[in-house]
Amino acid sequence: MTTKTTVLVFSMLFVSLFLSCTQKEIQKKTTTTSVKATSNQDTPLLKKVAVLYGYGYNSPEFVEDSKEYLKKVFDIKDDNKIIKPIIYPDDFMVGKRIRISKLADFLEDPDICGLILLGAPEDIHRPIATMQDKGWDKPVFSIVVTSDFEEDNALGIEYVSSLIVEQSDVHKTIPAQEIFDIQAAILNCISSDVKFKKENELKAQVEQLLGSNWKVSYYTDIDTGIRSLNHFFIESYVPARIGTVQ
Repeated sequence: MTTKTTVLVFSMLFVSLFLSCTQKEIQKKTTTTSVKATSNQDTPLLKKVAVLYGYGYNSPEFVEDSKEYLKKVFDIKDDNKIIKPIIYPDDFMVGKRIRISKLADFLEDPDICGLILLGAPEDIHRPIATMQDKGWDKPVFSIVVTSDFEEDNALGIEYVSSLIVEQSDVHKTIPAQEIFDIQAAILNCISSDVKFKKENELKAQVEQLLGSNWKVSYYTDIDTGIRSLNHFFIESYVPARIGTVQ
């Protein structure tokens, strides 16, 4: 074999080996990119929600425990990225008067993707309805007890809410730990862009949202006998737990 032939053979072998390694590297990078893309699609990014801490839920201890619980559940360092706390009545004070319309100032934040009402202050539905009339279309989740509002206010909350859950026993309140669990479930729901509609299948969606520890039934007005489409009584199958963040 001549010297030129030998050099040509080795050159061809080198080129073949180089192309083979390059192709494998390209395939490896493509596979890695594909896996990352799939992972991002399967795991929704947490979206920021406003939480109005109303009567019964507005103590500094409850608010801090609520935020700490969500940080623990979602393994995050900064709760400000997912929660915009609104404290009633403190954040609604103008001088010595409560201005319920101030809620709109918080909800105009473009990063807010939904609203959770914990305890519905009187007339809170009015600023929400005004914003919805102007095109604000974010989901509203209400967690209430019967003593939170009179009948007229209840109808208003039903009108502006995607859904309402209420402790079925008027002599009890939902334990703090279970409120935090529901908050976390709602946050997951909003982050996953789940759409809730005021239709018959909504009850099944609420049961799925809350999980098997809760019995869910429709709220029915005792005077008219009319059943609400988006207002539900809930009753826990699990004995009340003591304490808050665990």
